[in-house]
Amino acid sequence: MNSEGIIKKDILDSALLLDYVTEAIVVSDSETRVLYANAATKKLLGFENLNHVKLFDLVHPEDKNKVKEYYQTLKKTTSLISIRRMKKKSGEYAIIERNARILDDGSTISILRDVTERFNFEQRKDTFISVASHELKNPLNNISLYSEIAQNYIAEGNIPKARYALKKILPQIEKMSNLISDLLDLAKIQAGKLEYRMKLFSLDETVREVADEVIVFSKKKFHIDIRGKILNPVYGDKDKISQVLQNLLANSIKYSPSQNTIIVNVSENAETASVSVKDFGIGIKKEEQNKIFEKFYQAPSSSRYASGMGIGLFLCREIIKKHGGRLFVESEYGAGSTFTFVLPLGKVAS
Repeated sequence: MNSEGIIKKDILDSALLLDYVTEAIVVSDSETRVLYANAATKKLLGFENLNHVKLFDLVHPEDKNKVKEYYQTLKKTTSLISIRRMKKKSGEYAIIERNARILDDGSTISILRDVTERFNFEQRKDTFISVASHELKNPLNNISLYSEIAQNYIAEGNIPKARYALKKILPQIEKMSNLISDLLDLAKIQAGKLEYRMKLFSLDETVREVADEVIVFSKKKFHIDIRGKILNPVYGDKDKISQVLQNLLANSIKYSPSQNTIIVNVSENAETASVSVKDFGIGIKKEEQNKIFEKFYQAPSSSRYASGMGIGLFLCREIIKKHGGRLFVESEYGAGSTFTFVLPLGKVAS
């Protein structure tokens, strides 16, 4: 028996021991039928028994040609890493990284890793870079356009129209400022350097102040109906909490195209204060409700969150978590959404 045969025999003889290994290890024959799969492999793919299952049959149809090429290349080298989509027992496809070594008898020893999250994150990051460039370029182009229009009106002596054009610049500057602020905050959070100036402040007053500011800068005519009262102060960074409120209110206005009212409920109990922002817009599908808080997440084009850079709600949740609170959403697709955050009352969050 050659050394490779000994390796395969050792693996098959050590089946019980390999069930305690966290890496997914699988041995397959020249037809890709499974000869041995350890417990980690079964867990990875969701099968209780993989004996005689053809790994090639689990490969996504669009990836089969690439996998065939991979096997041809593998025959010419000692080992090779590849990425392919493989079907789990649940019917879902996972993105699997396979590090394989082919033996003289045509059988293959492989280590499988689920890299779906890593792959999806990299895709979201690439999309974010593209979207961020677009989002920053738009207001800059508008500022340039309105500046040119204002200059032309001034040259003509038409001061009222020049003033009107200059007023159009202010919201664009505000938009750019917010985008840049979000990007800087994201970088600071990732570096663990986002500073918080914690002190006691009135959350009730802050809600009303931010609501007034959002209405002023909104392109739509909207009414924000604030209900309830928070009498006790909270302990936190007023500017950061204001940033969260601005984001939630601006989103609710943006994604309520046929409505003109947002309801904000404020309340408190013995330990916490809560703020809920309720809109009557298009809502969020159940499968997206947790994903919208992920960094760089871009929802499908039909979704409420199809536009934007995919960092606003991530920043909001990080800020609220830093205050010892929580941020969550309740939504029915087609019937609106309610975003709620809860903060500890008048004490340092542990």
